[in-house]
Amino acid sequence: MMGYESDSQLSRDPAQFTSGSHSLRPHPIQSSQMLQLRHTCQNGAIKSRETQINPGKVIQGPPKALGLLQVLDPGSSTSPPLIVREKESPWDTFKQVFTCKLAGTVIIAVHKSRPSQLEAIRAYSPERADEVLGVFQVTRHQNVLSAKECYKDGDELFVLVDDLPLTLEHLATLHPDQHQVASVIFQILNGLHHLVETGFEHTCLTSSNILLGSDGVVKIAALEYCIQRPLGQSQAPLIKSLAVIMMQLMQSYEMDDGVIGVDDMERWPPYSEAFGFLEATSSARSIETLMKHPFVAKQHRPGELVGLARLAPIATKTFYTYRV
Repeated sequence: MMGYESDSQLSRDPAQFTSGSHSLRPHPIQSSQMLQLRHTCQNGAIKSRETQINPGKVIQGPPKALGLLQVLDPGSSTSPPLIVREKESPWDTFKQVFTCKLAGTVIIAVHKSRPSQLEAIRAYSPERADEVLGVFQVTRHQNVLSAKECYKDGDELFVLVDDLPLTLEHLATLHPDQHQVASVIFQILNGLHHLVETGFEHTCLTSSNILLGSDGVVKIAALEYCIQRPLGQSQAPLIKSLAVIMMQLMQSYEMDDGVIGVDDMERWPPYSEAFGFLEATSSARSIETLMKHPFVAKQHRPGELVGLARLAPIATKTFYTYRV
């Protein structure tokens, strides 16, 4: 056999056996040549397979119209840019499941190719589309409703937003205690302060327009009611709205004739921090001033609201429309 010595020759040369092995050692020179040849052939075969298997990137799926993709910079290095898909409908990607009233109408949809993925989608009228898009572009705060992605289909604007299942209306019926009320007000103040600092005023700040997540996070929603305002403008309307929300949290309703106070003085005595904060809303001139009040000055965690957030879907109702 070419490249190997005969058995008789190998038997006379013990050095050609490898210790502990039952295989025969080939001739050194011929073995090296064959290994080199084999290595060259293998490399050629690998390159040939790579050329056949990976000729380039392959895009699979049905043909799709290509829209213009915009990336709007939120102005913060810590926030991801807001993606706006021009001339593209969200219903090419998502399927509507139901709609409900949560700080306006929200559409709950599933991803067509990944049905386990739920998304909350809000639609905005053509008259307000550009203004709402501007608000979402610059307001990126944990206590303000955030946009994940936007679709512009004709004159309509669709926004994928945070999916929060409750409002403060649900919470108010469960009689939160002082710590829980403080957690809510603390988060609202933080969200309002962010809106003011970015040049916006929320003109319809109500319990029904503030969302609550199952993790206890509170977010100011209904951002279509945000209008641009100069920094020096009076914040009295915001503070008055905040006082009404707090009365609803403390006793489920507000006082008549614009009076700021509570009827249940046993549950909310005048010396309590909650009552003191409510009283302070009648004289405070700014959101920033209220943020320094002892009632909310301490760090309040959203986790304080988790128990009530779990109870609310059982104890309350939400208006919805299910699409069959």
